[in-house]
Amino acid sequence: MRRLLGRRAWLVGVAVTALAVAACGGGSGSSAPPASDGQGEVNAAQVQDLRLGPIDTPPVRDLKVGATVGRLAPNFRLERPDGGTVVLSDLRGKPIFLNFWATWCGPCRFEMPEIQAMHERLGDELVVLAVDQDESSGDVVNFFEELGLTFDAVIDDGNKVSAKYRLFGLPSTYIIDAEGVVQAVKVGPFANQDDLNNSLKKVGL
Repeated sequence: MRRLLGRRAWLVGVAVTALAVAACGGGSGSSAPPASDGQGEVNAAQVQDLRLGPIDTPPVRDLKVGATVGRLAPNFRLERPDGGTVVLSDLRGKPIFLNFWATWCGPCRFEMPEIQAMHERLGDELVVLAVDQDESSGDVVNFFEELGLTFDAVIDDGNKVSAKYRLFGLPSTYIIDAEGVVQAVKVGPFANQDDLNNSLKKVGL
């Protein structure tokens, strides 16, 4: 009798263990996959962070996203011509001078020395970022070297960001405040420093 009770207790123990293993494995009957060390895994958020072009815009208060005055500037991640990437929202904390241009654009070439002079005058008070229209890295580097430009530049591969900003022409400039809100938009070249200063007043410069 004692031997029979012992055998029944053993069988119950085996059954309970089997049920526990099945629950952890999702009840599929297959063995549970080995625990991951976290290497080589890329979730949806990470894919969003790695791709180039338009990306999600971190919120500020209840403002809507859009390339018009009073809205949050659409966020993007773009590559520099000499390597590395720039994420627009990472630049928050300082006013941003966001300029869309191309090497073949005559008015763009005309205003570049004025933008460079503004950059040298204001230094770290203002972030200057020039977004080139889907040209080669070599073309952008040569253009900057020719004109002696030292501010930051990125290349809009496929003009996806430009489409998001709904450009009416080149050059187009967006004056963005330290919170990422568009405060002024200008289509066409800046003629001189006074012209630039009038736009920068919108962000307290």
